[in-house]
Amino acid sequence: QGASQRRAHEDAHEAARSAEERRQAEAAAWRDPPALYEPLDVWHMMPSSMRPQDSDVWASRFSAARDALLDDVEITSANVVHGHGVVARRDLREGEYLVDPTTLFHSGPVSASDVGGSAFSEAYINSSGGFWRIHWFLGDPALRSAATFWINEARGGLAPNVAWTSRHDGQRAILAWRVVRPVSRGEEILVSYNGDADDSGDEEDADLVGWRRKGPFVGMWVTRDVADDDDAPSTARAEN
Repeated sequence: QGASQRRAHEDAHEAARSAEERRQAEAAAWRDPPALYEPLDVWHMMPSSMRPQDSDVWASRFSAARDALLDDVEITSANVVHGHGVVARRDLREGEYLVDPTTLFHSGPVSASDVGGSAFSEAYINSSGGFWRIHWFLGDPALRSAATFWINEARGGLAPNVAWTSRHDGQRAILAWRVVRPVSRGEEILVSYNGDADDSGDEEDADLVGWRRKGPFVGMWVTRDVADDDDAPSTARAEN
């Protein structure tokens, strides 16, 4: 009995140590500028049946698409409505699409235990038939996120200028932002978390049916500390 009690005590101590290390790692990740998912992050999160055969080709295409998105937008804490947000680097035309390859669609309902409970309600977006992962779940090794995670909601009389929809790159569905009104260079990209901005009626937007609010608060509106006025603005980084 003494040996089993010691083992239980050691196991509890190890679990507490691991939990504290994880807490510190997540706290450090929140303090750092936003880091977007790398190709291998998304590759390992994919169900094995979804993974393309040639991982190198896929990773190259993923990186090119992510770089193209970051040529069009910047994730920054400067001149945004709250915390970090997404700002246009160029004028965006109504009707064009910005594709976010750092998102990942999962079919079926999300498991609250896998996500990490209500504290992680902002880590995914519900959709008809499944959900989109846009941020790390509890226990994920990669403490990174999708660019979509950093889009602030249009509130306080502000009008959304993009709507969530999806596109297909020939291998998988990818979350996309459809521009619903012209966006000027330097303007923040804002979305309706209920999908109310989508009024296109496009056939390819049919999967917006069933979009709904992920929780009472979504995105960076409540969980990311707002930078003090004296803090230098930070921008998104992609690990190389």
